[in-house]
Amino acid sequence: MANFSSNFRSTLIEVVQSVFRIFGLHLQYYNPSNSEIALVDYLLSQNNIKTIVDVGANEGQFALKLIKKNNYSGKIISFEPVSSTFEILSKNSKISPNWVVIQSAVGGSVGTLPINISQNSVSSSLYKVNEHTVKAEAGTAIIKTEMVNINTLDNLLQTQQWEDELWLKIDVQGFEREVLQGASEALKRAKVVQIELAVIPSYEQSPYLEEIITKLRASGFSLYSIMSGFRNYNTGQMYEVEGFFVRS
Repeated sequence: MANFSSNFRSTLIEVVQSVFRIFGLHLQYYNPSNSEIALVDYLLSQNNIKTIVDVGANEGQFALKLIKKNNYSGKIISFEPVSSTFEILSKNSKISPNWVVIQSAVGGSVGTLPINISQNSVSSSLYKVNEHTVKAEAGTAIIKTEMVNINTLDNLLQTQQWEDELWLKIDVQGFEREVLQGASEALKRAKVVQIELAVIPSYEQSPYLEEIITKLRASGFSLYSIMSGFRNYNTGQMYEVEGFFVRS
């Protein structure tokens, strides 16, 4: 009977997978090894996370997923520099009384800088986009620039009330090196760091993944997991992955 149930289950899974493949989709198990939502669930609970710092929030997609998919109800502090995008972020943040949004770029210095605003907004960067990136995804093309305020993460967090057991998420389109330079105190209080890692940099002057891994290792973190990220879907070449680091 056990063999019959196992065989029936395997056959059913294969039939369902076949149907999904017709539409170019792939069905997989929900667990931390292949689902970012499941991985985030696990790391949130294992590290007793009380504060999420969202650097490069765009319209708040990351925080909305935390609230809606992971049932997270703790403190969220989001940073977004682009005026039009920040306006949408502010509206989205009304979903939670514990979600604070701040209009600022985050880096290793204090002042103002021009930001390159992309057609799709999520690819806007303080660096210029590389040609191969635009070829892989036309939406990454720059359509205009805007002067934005920039400050260090350590300075910005001094203006907020928050608890340790910090999760630091960094999605800054090639500006990771500079964010980490201005985040030495925040890193000391973080238990999880989630950050984009460049296999092939999408932006000029942006770091390769080896540099960021070395920096975080020196700050007391170990690479815990990697999830698939931005790639050229015509060739299959990977440009970026999502790295999850935990306090060693």
